[in-house]
Amino acid sequence: MSDGVFDKLFSKLVSEEIKALINHELGEASQRRLLGRWWRDLLVKIPYGRAELFLRALKDVLSDTCPSGTLSYIITQNKTASLYFFIALHGGYRKIIFPEVVHAYEEFLRTGDWGLIEKARVEGYDKTKGYVGKLKELYGRGDVSSEIIEKELMTARV
Repeated sequence: MSDGVFDKLFSKLVSEEIKALINHELGEASQRRLLGRWWRDLLVKIPYGRAELFLRALKDVLSDTCPSGTLSYIITQNKTASLYFFIALHGGYRKIIFPEVVHAYEEFLRTGDWGLIEKARVEGYDKTKGYVGKLKELYGRGDVSSEIIEKELMTARV
C-alpha cells in the first residue's frame, strides 16, 4: 500500500473515530455536577498509585456510559467499528469496573443486538454512580485514603 493510500485511509478512520472521542469529553462535561469540587479535592489528596488510577478509571467509565457519553453515541449511531475500538481499548481498571460491556459485546458479535450494549451501558453507568456515591460519602466523613479506596471500593462490588 502506498503512503498516499495509507494516509487517506488513516485520515478517514481518524475522522470517523474522533466523533466517539468527542462524546467521551461531552460525557465528562455532563458529569461535572455529579463529581463536583469534592472530586477534584479528592484527586489531589490521593497520591499517584493504584487508588488514583482507579479513581481516574471511574471517571472515564462514568463519562463513557452516561447518556451523552461515548457508548450512547456508538449505540445510537450503530457504529460497529467504533464499538470494536472501544472494546479493544477497554482495559485496566475500566475493565474491572465495567466488565458488563465485554460480556455484552461477546453476545453482540453473535446476535448484532444493540439492545445488549445499551443494557450494559445503563448497568455500567448505574454501578459507577454507586461507586461515586460511596466515595462521596467517605469523603464527606473525612474517611478517604488510598488504603480505604483499595479496601472498600477496589475489591467490593457496589
